[in-house]
Amino acid sequence: MHIVNRFLKRSVVAGAAAMIASLPARADWAINMPRGVSELSHDIYDIHMTMFWVCFGIAVFTFGAMILAMVRFRKSKGAVADQKLLHNARLEAAWTLIPVVILIGMAHPLRRELVKIEDTSGSGLTVKSHRPPVVLAVRVPRHRRLLL
Repeated sequence: MHIVNRFLKRSVVAGAAAMIASLPARADWAINMPRGVSELSHDIYDIHMTMFWVCFGIAVFTFGAMILAMVRFRKSKGAVADQKLLHNARLEAAWTLIPVVILIGMAHPLRRELVKIEDTSGSGLTVKSHRPPVVLAVRVPRHRRLLL
């Protein structure tokens, strides 16, 4: 047991030393989506950040409820399992419908932006292609040709 404790202590010290030594090497801490230049890219960035904060709020609420339930209703405090919550149809419908409503609410602003992305009425350049799509021939093992 003493060898395991000594190994764990050395591992923690080595890991902390490696983290401290790598701090100057991280250069830029840009982990978020970059803000664009056009008005459309600003709208997309705003939607991205809104979705991020909605997901963050859901995570805080969910983990908070789980931690609260684990602390308050643990067995060592004398909690007994409630048999009425095993197959409660209202509770099951609620935890199915609430995420569906959240997803629909998150999809509404996305729909507007997708329509803006596909709208090419104000574009300054039109590209016309007069060639048919390229057909690739691929050899398969039994000497047959497969057209893609």
